[in-house]
Amino acid sequence: MDTAAGSRSELHLISFPTCPFVQRPVMLLQEKDVPFEVTYIDLSDPPEWFLRLSPRGKVPALKTEHGPLFESQAICEYIDETTEGSLLPANPYERAHDRAWFQLASEDLFVPLYLMIGASTRKDADEQGIKLKVTLGRLEETLYGRDWLSGSGKHFGMADVACAPFVMRVADAKARGWFDLFEGFPQINAWADRLQARPTLRSSVPKQYAEVEQKGLEDRDSIWLREPQRAETGR
Repeated sequence: MDTAAGSRSELHLISFPTCPFVQRPVMLLQEKDVPFEVTYIDLSDPPEWFLRLSPRGKVPALKTEHGPLFESQAICEYIDETTEGSLLPANPYERAHDRAWFQLASEDLFVPLYLMIGASTRKDADEQGIKLKVTLGRLEETLYGRDWLSGSGKHFGMADVACAPFVMRVADAKARGWFDLFEGFPQINAWADRLQARPTLRSSVPKQYAEVEQKGLEDRDSIWLREPQRAETGR
């Protein structure tokens, strides 16, 4: 169990070390300097008490003084609404914009990137890369003239938190010489640089993140560990 901010808290996250969905509320809590606790579990053999907290058997789950919550978007919005300051925009349209990108990141960024990095064949990796390029094209258009994805684009906010784990993992893949999904997307590159400059992006994953990630790729027989050349879709 890890304890953040040096004191016991009413907020207690249940997590798996490499899960991008858990990274969202951790980053949010750190951005807002809110004390919290984290317990890491083995998702291949989850404890019975966790299954009582999370109806879908997925992380994150959040234990609060009122009871448990699940799903990263619901957890992030609860944290934002019950702690000082807000990363969700006040304007109704801008708030809906952030919620839409939160959901899009979950389905159209996190999932295909997970499948691309863990693919056991180059063909499967390239298929996911093609899907990602379509979504990234839409993101590039949305970011035009903005500093941030959230709200009006002037301030870091919830939509940026929602996408930050994806940005970190793309940067890690580039650093390993696998692929550069952001090549040819200047707006995304500038936004990604701003995100990576925030200390909370890297501090929102545990110390064992790289080790657990490596083992997971080995267990999935990732093509990138065997043939780490850049995929055509990542050039």
